[in-house]
Amino acid sequence: LELRRSVNEPLPPAYMDRARVLQVFENLVGNALKFTTSGSITLGAKQLGHDILFWVTDTGSGIA
Repeated sequence: LELRRSVNEPLPPAYMDRARVLQVFENLVGNALKFTTSGSITLGAKQLGHDILFWVTDTGSGIA
């Protein structure tokens, strides 16, 4: 299992609730680890206007 990062540009400072953001990533990465037996998990971020979009993708089985 490979952990990847997808951030193609420098991101601006972001002001957010650190504990909540970590909780969300913990849940998303935890689910990805649970359902991905081989392949990769990617954590990504990019700037969209004044916002920052974060995502987690994986090569797991997904939802039928």
